[in-house]
Amino acid sequence: MPLSTSDQIAIGRLSAVYTSNEIDSGQRQGGVIDPRLPILQYMVTEGLEMLYDLDPTHIDLVPIGNYLISICRHQFKAEAVLDLDNGGTVAPIASNIPPNDIDFIVSDFSLMVTGDTSIFLDGIGGNPDLRGYNIDFFRSGQPQYTTEQPGGGMYYSWNNVTGLLQLLPLTTAEATEGEPFRISPKTGGGSIAISPSDVFPIVLTGDDFEADGITYINRGIVGYEYMLTVIGYNQEPQFEPDFFEYNANGFEITASGFDANNYPRIIINRINP
Repeated sequence: MPLSTSDQIAIGRLSAVYTSNEIDSGQRQGGVIDPRLPILQYMVTEGLEMLYDLDPTHIDLVPIGNYLISICRHQFKAEAVLDLDNGGTVAPIASNIPPNDIDFIVSDFSLMVTGDTSIFLDGIGGNPDLRGYNIDFFRSGQPQYTTEQPGGGMYYSWNNVTGLLQLLPLTTAEATEGEPFRISPKTGGGSIAISPSDVFPIVLTGDDFEADGITYINRGIVGYEYMLTVIGYNQEPQFEPDFFEYNANGFEITASGFDANNYPRIIINRINP
């Protein structure tokens, strides 16, 4: 099966780490390695991901992705760790008409309650299921952005795979009593219905963890068995219960002294189909 662009991005990230570790260890496999190769792999991967985020149908994704795979010395090792052979399929939604806008006033009983900074819109617990859609988000009638704007202020992040809406920055963005919110689903960027089996692999940074640096919340992965690969920790996948423990909302890393903010990437891969 041909590699998808998301597969190529995941392989590129992991292969860059393997290549860098190979150079640093001096145990080079198959002749001389250009010491700039890990940086090249990283830059091409980031460029491919940026283009994919801007336009997942762009004509240049195929040649760039093929070039990236051609410079990945550890492609097959990365594929094995990422378990790409067991990837699911993504089916089109039944209609290209997005759900209606969601309007509410923040209170102790609203969709996002007073003082909260996040909510899962994943269809669980009676919440709307907006997975597969992009959204526009408004607070007090003002449009919000997914990047911090000049001059500061509030912004947000949206994960259309897990359905997590996160208010940012975490220290000042809490939902305020009486504040009007509007969430407007839209089909731009790909209208897809996503089953839980399609969320893996997931690539995290320290910002995705709670303030303790060890707790990750994502109800989309609950009920699945998975392994973690921590870039910069070592080259080997980490398993439960030696390195982390499952909980009702995601997982908690139990390795002594671990802090996710000290590592650039943590990759979650499913074990069970």
